[in-house]
Amino acid sequence: MLKNLSAVGRISISAIAFLALLFVSGCKPTLDLSQRKPKLQPKEARLLYRKLGQKSDQFQWLSGKVEVKSLFKGDENEFSTTLKIRKDSLLWLSISALSLEVARINLTTDSVMFLNRLNKSYYTGTFDYLQKSLHIEDVDFCFVQNILLGQPVLLNDDERWIGEIDSAFYVLKNVPGKKLRKALGITKDEDFDQPADSLYLYDTVDRKLEKVIRKNKENDHFLKRYFVDENFNLVKMLLTDVPNNRILEINYDDFQSVDNLLLPHRINVNISDISQHTRFEMAFTRYKTETPTSVSFKIPEKYAPVKP
Repeated sequence: MLKNLSAVGRISISAIAFLALLFVSGCKPTLDLSQRKPKLQPKEARLLYRKLGQKSDQFQWLSGKVEVKSLFKGDENEFSTTLKIRKDSLLWLSISALSLEVARINLTTDSVMFLNRLNKSYYTGTFDYLQKSLHIEDVDFCFVQNILLGQPVLLNDDERWIGEIDSAFYVLKNVPGKKLRKALGITKDEDFDQPADSLYLYDTVDRKLEKVIRKNKENDHFLKRYFVDENFNLVKMLLTDVPNNRILEINYDDFQSVDNLLLPHRINVNISDISQHTRFEMAFTRYKTETPTSVSFKIPEKYAPVKP
């Protein structure tokens, strides 16, 4: 019994990390970007951008069961997640390990609530707390919903975009501002594909780069790559968070039709920073579009609030 409780504790920690990922945030192999790809014409890049922005599944309710394998701080664990989404208004998750619920979360467009069964704590409030905790101002309801549905995040109209193509996928990527390019060591005559496409982490963030990050607008802080198949399905996102020196890679695979919705049934997420690597492999075992019988979120009396 003690052994099982210890396992629940380890899995619970991974489950809480998985919840945090959703607020950042059968795998396809990593795409080879080592060779230069031919550039698309500007109008084709705009078309690709527009197609990505238009990809939005139409449904009222979507429920699913997700089996998750995690690698977090060297520990490998497995747990299950029950997911319920009401399009553009509600997202509810229950995470279980060894048949015990260890965490629950409830999101709306303007509120965040979660329970941590591991330490009997809860939080109710706005996205401000999560934005400050994760150092990402763009985290909101749509950010989380899009990651789970295989839709692009951080796709902004006021950025410059470049389109490329390789043997299997289109690639849409943003061009960072002049000051950020200079601070990153990308000169005017340097091939933008290198080192930008390598999306490397820095040993240190020097004072020059720190100053540019502090003064520039938020959407100039990310290097973004979106990989799209011939049907304009998003199969991979690579996002470099320059201020926090970390890379988020999300792979989508096994697209299946569910009541006329084309959804990825496998999602692999990798988060890398200078000190560690975190991985989550998600396999959706069941989807349905029926209205759920209940979506409950109750805070037990003895639970303590998390202080922002």
